[in-house]
Amino acid sequence: MRDYFNAYEIKSTSAIFSAGFFFGIIQSALYFTVQVNITATYTGYFLIVFMWIAGVVFSLQTNFINDIPKAFLLAIISYYLLVFITGVILPGFFIYLLCSLLVFASAVSVGVFFKILGQKVEPDKLFFHENNGFVAGTITGLLYFVDFGMWFVYLIPAAALVLVLLSISKKEILIVLLLLLTAVFHGIFGNVMVFIVTSLLLALYLIMIFKPADKNQPPNNSSPCNSIEIGLGESRIILFIAGFNLIVLQYFIVREFSSILSANELTIFIISVSYFAGFSIGYILSKKISTRVLQIISVIYFVLHIFTFIFIKYFAAYLILAGLNVEALLLLLFVSSLLTSSYYSVFLPKIISAFGIKSFADSYTFEIAGSASGIIFIMIAIFYSANILFPFYFLFFAAAVYLLISKTRFALSFIVIAFFFIGFYTLNQENFLKASAIDFYQSRGYENPDVLYSGYSFYHSVEVIQTHHDAGRKIPKSRASFINGVRYFDNDFNRAGKFANESSLSEFTYFLAELPAKYLYEKRGKKLKILVLGGGSLYSISRTSPYSEFTTVVEIDPLVVESSKKYWSYFNRYNELSNYEIVIDDAKKYLKTTGELFDLIIMDISAPYYLGTALLHNKEFFELVKTRLLPGGIFSESTQGRPKPARPGGTGMKILKAVRDVFPFYRVIDCRSEPRGRRGFVMASENFDFSTAEIVNIMKSDNMYKGTSTYWENSSHFDFSRVTAYSVYDLNGLLVGNYKRFNNRINLDDRFDDENFFDKIESHSKEINFILPVYFLQQVSNKNFLISFTAIIIVSLVLGYKKTN
Repeated sequence: MRDYFNAYEIKSTSAIFSAGFFFGIIQSALYFTVQVNITATYTGYFLIVFMWIAGVVFSLQTNFINDIPKAFLLAIISYYLLVFITGVILPGFFIYLLCSLLVFASAVSVGVFFKILGQKVEPDKLFFHENNGFVAGTITGLLYFVDFGMWFVYLIPAAALVLVLLSISKKEILIVLLLLLTAVFHGIFGNVMVFIVTSLLLALYLIMIFKPADKNQPPNNSSPCNSIEIGLGESRIILFIAGFNLIVLQYFIVREFSSILSANELTIFIISVSYFAGFSIGYILSKKISTRVLQIISVIYFVLHIFTFIFIKYFAAYLILAGLNVEALLLLLFVSSLLTSSYYSVFLPKIISAFGIKSFADSYTFEIAGSASGIIFIMIAIFYSANILFPFYFLFFAAAVYLLISKTRFALSFIVIAFFFIGFYTLNQENFLKASAIDFYQSRGYENPDVLYSGYSFYHSVEVIQTHHDAGRKIPKSRASFINGVRYFDNDFNRAGKFANESSLSEFTYFLAELPAKYLYEKRGKKLKILVLGGGSLYSISRTSPYSEFTTVVEIDPLVVESSKKYWSYFNRYNELSNYEIVIDDAKKYLKTTGELFDLIIMDISAPYYLGTALLHNKEFFELVKTRLLPGGIFSESTQGRPKPARPGGTGMKILKAVRDVFPFYRVIDCRSEPRGRRGFVMASENFDFSTAEIVNIMKSDNMYKGTSTYWENSSHFDFSRVTAYSVYDLNGLLVGNYKRFNNRINLDDRFDDENFFDKIESHSKEINFILPVYFLQQVSNKNFLISFTAIIIVSLVLGYKKTN
């Protein structure tokens, strides 16, 4: 086996691709394992990222393992140890320490692979084929986890290693047969997206089989395009900046498109494809672009990035305004992320080729170290001041361009002009963001919006907007909170300018929180100990307060709580109460680590339309909830949409089936008609037999019974024979649901379907006054800007002239 790994065959395209595929699968599986078994907080994400980077750097810079078979064996053993340990040990310091060491050990294989192959394969080809495999592995990991849940975690990493072994032993025909069988299976029984990706993998391997293996060509710098007219020290600084800015750029793309398309798995899927595809484009072009051309491109890209950062959401608003469907927005995402990421990936193979194979390990280390620094900087910026993030991005970008063109006559001129535009962007950053957000919400149909709150956490983008009856924004109409661009809750203003008493959230929290709390309180004759999971609106606190001895709210995102406290206190009245606490934590981690037991646990978490929430609305999570209930305690859950027996694959039936599998006693409240919203709710218990009559009497006394039906656990109304409960082993349908929901959200107006693109723009533009372009033109056309810009140009020309002479 060692001969296979270290001999000529490892340099074949399929072997390098398969190794990258294995790395992508392992990294995805590590993330999902930690998210399911330990925590969904950013702690788990940073643990994986930092220890993965540390493992790669360690193996690049040491000879701890200098043997590819041993490294891959260490990776797979470490991975499965982590899966086992996280499944049997509760979250805590010890488990975090063990996971850190095992992620580190898993990543050692990456550094060993690159260190050895970097001495034998041209860097552009090595990074190109490995990155393509990594992209395929990351995408496959996401899709297979959504399709198979934890079965992916248990089985697919081992299968990915088998692909590597078959590739290096020149048995790719077996890979083709395996992929063909998988594609046929999914074509008949499985997820359509998985079928498509598996078919693409099959096509790639067929291409690689019929393409001759790369010749034995160790890296060299004989080509003029491989040269770079700066020193090794400057080159490594550029690599560090490239790694840093790539991470910040990825954060920017995810942040913006989370608001535009919502942060669902399909959005992440497209971001991953486009972002990493940009890497491959940069790798393949690195050998073809001369230093002179790269210098020109760098200056152009600097300007392009500033305009992209300012106008990306505005461009999205225009596409929505034109009535184009979601595919157009996905294309915007793909093009913007692909073009921007491709620039930075040019440098690594070019610099390695220019300075020889001995520079491989150090050069790659500098880029990875830049990525780690970028992650740390993002974390600091989010905690303290997000406004510093993007100005630093442009400062680093300008520094990299300056180092690249430092020997030209334009270097000083560029840096002076660049600093001027960075200052201009920084001073106007908040206004640019607010104007683009207003334009975006106008394009989505909100009347005269104003952005009251905008924040970005490790989990979400959170915005609160207020609409108005008048263009002058004096007469309020409604207020709404958005998480990742999806309306979380809203309320209208009455004629006196105050919030209306009733809203969809009022009704929702009545059935979810107040009704079970009031019922259990009356049955027990004493106040209750209540736990609310989620509930960032804070409205469940006031709903349960009269019946609560003490209420604990567990919410993962502090920005959701902050926005609710600041802009919804008149509605949720949390500040008038004292018998509660708010804990910022992941619901699963909290339940696993708390020693408290509760009379009532309320599941006030968004519907399982996204992976993060789907991992909570399932029977494994409900089993965990059951362990934290006092004897006779009640669990209250929303089935989101109505549980309709005629739709066994619907969300309502799948959630209800999961509850039924865990709790023997339950009552379903089906809000089936006016005046109720079309939702379902279920109260469940392990050992408490409910009284339907008493529940109905409470609803009648509260004037909430009309439009509802109540069913008990043995009711013949529900047939679960064709229903598959939500489970961490079955998340099928998640991606299709993602697509339908944000496509419906974006396509708000089909009145102009018969018009062409430009006619739609003209028709809608008469209805909406876009703010961002007007503000931008005002800033660049005022006297102070023009005088400053003229002075900067003169100074830059003088500096360029002195440099020439």
